[in-house]
Amino acid sequence: FPVTIDSLVYDVPEKNVIETAKILKQSIARVHELCYTNWNYQLFMPLKSELSVGMNKKDMEIIQV
Repeated sequence: FPVTIDSLVYDVPEKNVIETAKILKQSIARVHELCYTNWNYQLFMPLKSELSVGMNKKDMEIIQV
């Protein structure tokens, strides 16, 4: 059973981090719905999002939004 772990990195001003994180979390949560609505394709793959913030990979901390 294949497992893929992927990361998206965004360079965001500190004052916009929380709002950007909320938008990203909502976007991932809607992927299944949008695939079906836009392409009539039912996606069965589970998606999970975990948001981390930090100046570099060593300093990343998971945040809840």
